[in-house]
Amino acid sequence: MALRLSALCLALALATGCDGRPATAPPTTRPTVVDLQSARLTLQTDKRAYRAGTPLTLMLLLTNPDSTQSARVEFPSSLHAEFAITDASGRMVWESPGPLAHLPVVTDIVIPPAGSRTYMATATVPLPVGSYVARGTLCTASPKKIEADFSVR
Repeated sequence: MALRLSALCLALALATGCDGRPATAPPTTRPTVVDLQSARLTLQTDKRAYRAGTPLTLMLLLTNPDSTQSARVEFPSSLHAEFAITDASGRMVWESPGPLAHLPVVTDIVIPPAGSRTYMATATVPLPVGSYVARGTLCTASPKKIEADFSVR
């Protein structure tokens, strides 16, 4: 059992880089399908303004506005969404840690008619007073990024 577990740990280490992201994804024979023409991506914070030191929640919402057909979104790895916060000068002040390993396996989700899928992250880093930009990224083969402004008072 210990030998099998060690082999699994080694395989995970080889499949990911030092930062836990896939080293290089192996080629896939499946076509990349991103049905985002019919889906809407929005990014929200739980508040528009925060007090210094207050945790904030970021929500990336993928909505299927079609009431008759499902929308399918395909991802090149097990990582579906990432979040980041930059200050007014564009300096990165926080990034979502994500899972320890992002496996380079093609995954997909199906959003039912008029349904949605929410990805969330909470930033607990103490931010000083100022203006910030939150960024959410849907990690499809061609990543889709969206931003929202907020402030700390």
